[in-house]
Amino acid sequence: MKKLTFLALLLFCPHGNSSPVNGEITNEIERIHSLRETLVTGVQGKVTKETFQAVCKPVGMELQKLAKSKGIMIKQASTKYRNPKNKPTSMELDIFNRMSNDANLVSLWTKSGEGHHYFRRIDVQKACLNCHGAKSNRPEFIKSKYKNDKAFGFKAGDLRAIYSVFIPN
Repeated sequence: MKKLTFLALLLFCPHGNSSPVNGEITNEIERIHSLRETLVTGVQGKVTKETFQAVCKPVGMELQKLAKSKGIMIKQASTKYRNPKNKPTSMELDIFNRMSNDANLVSLWTKSGEGHHYFRRIDVQKACLNCHGAKSNRPEFIKSKYKNDKAFGFKAGDLRAIYSVFIPN
C-alpha cells in the first residue's frame, strides 16, 4: 500500500522546477555533476589514493558545502554503496529502481508534506571502472578502507547512484 501511495504521489505531483529555490538547487547539482564528469575524464592508468583525493573528494566536499549553505540534506544513494551512509531509504530505492529501468529518466522532483525531494542519476563513466569495475581490480586503498564495499561490478553506462536532495519546508 505504501508503495502504491508513493507512486501515486510521484505521478500527480509537479516534477518541474516550480520555484526559484528548486531551480537553484537543480543548477547547483548540475554544476557539481559536471565537476564530477570533468574530474573523472582526467583519470588515466592506475588509480591511487591521491587520484581519489583529487577526483572523488572534491565532489563530496561540494555537495557538503551546498547542503550546509542551503540548510538541505544531500547524499549519493546507491544499492551498491561503499559508505553505509549512502544506503538508500525506501523512497530513494524506489527512485533508484525507476531510473535503473529507464535510462532516459535523468532527474525528477517530488513533494511530500515535509518538503521537496530532488533526484538525479549518476551513471558510470569508463574511468570510474578503475574503482567500480571488477571486484578484483579495485585499488588496494579502496579494499583496505571499505571492508564491506559493495560498489563494484559496474559497466560503463550503468546507473551508479543518485543524488538525493531533500529541501525541508
